Amino acid sequence: EPSIPQEGSSPVSSSDPGKPVATPKGSTISPQPSAISPRTSKEQGRVAFVITDAAASFNNITSILLSIDELAISSPSRGWITVSKERKTYDLLALEQAARQELISLIDLDPDTYTEIRLTIGNVNIITRDGAIASAKLPSGKIHFFTKLLVARKSNSGVIFDFLADQTLHQTGKGEYIFAPVLRVQTASSISTIQILANQVDFIGGRHDFDLTMGMDEKGILRPDFRIHPQTILEIEN
Repeated sequence: EPSIPQEGSSPVSSSDPGKPVATPKGSTISPQPSAISPRTSKEQGRVAFVITDAAASFNNITSILLSIDELAISSPSRGWITVSKERKTYDLLALEQAARQELISLIDLDPDTYTEIRLTIGNVNIITRDGAIASAKLPSGKIHFFTKLLVARKSNSGVIFDFLADQTLHQTGKGEYIFAPVLRVQTASSISTIQILANQVDFIGGRHDFDLTMGMDEKGILRPDFRIHPQTILEIEN
């Protein structure tokens, strides 16, 4: 499961962009600058948004390719802020198999308590073991929910989107795929270090502020502690 680990050794600190990248045990790389840039303002806090999949793998499916078109957050005082508007595609099963948390966006934000997050999903493609590619239908392309994301001056915060693919993907009687997202969302603040290596992200230290699993129903509404039962008969309406 995704987690906010305790203090570790040899991290790349978000406040120290000149430090060399940490080398995993058993491998060697040449020292190079971190990809993390300095804060744009000393009054802002840094936030990393990451994606992972802690679900079990599938027998007949090799990839679930999820495209995120936009990520936005909101606070009562500032309204909606676009974090990322560049389409990025993630293989949920590859994330699960490698136990990776992959970076969606690293951004500096004004101190505040952000209370809403919205993900806009572009498409979801399924690749099976025989190489066939199928598009999965979503009840809604918007994943919108309330949360608690604390951003403090000169501090690091993080958000983890953990898509539980084995509870998310369904098949109709005709063999078509339906992607009704079930995801666990965690936020943390006062993170001592955001460690990034080859786009893999780890949080060192920090305090949990929000932790909730939610699922989308057949009408596209996100509900706490919900998932469509695997025995439910689903059909796609044109």
